[in-house]
Amino acid sequence: FFRIFPEKKIERFNLKVFNRFGGMVFETETVEDTWDGTFNGRSAPADMYLWIADMDGFALSGSLVLMR
Repeated sequence: FFRIFPEKKIERFNLKVFNRFGGMVFETETVEDTWDGTFNGRSAPADMYLWIADMDGFALSGSLVLMR
């Protein structure tokens, strides 16, 4: 499971996870939501994924490796 844990209360939140080809596999506007490694109800392949989080106008990004 992948989730962002902000240090303070966030009013506006958006998290997107993309596959290596730039296709979005997950999006949420709820800080408590987690990406469970699925896409369209099926297990996403083991690979590297990129994420972008916007928290009250402050953007963070990074990568994660999904292992099966």
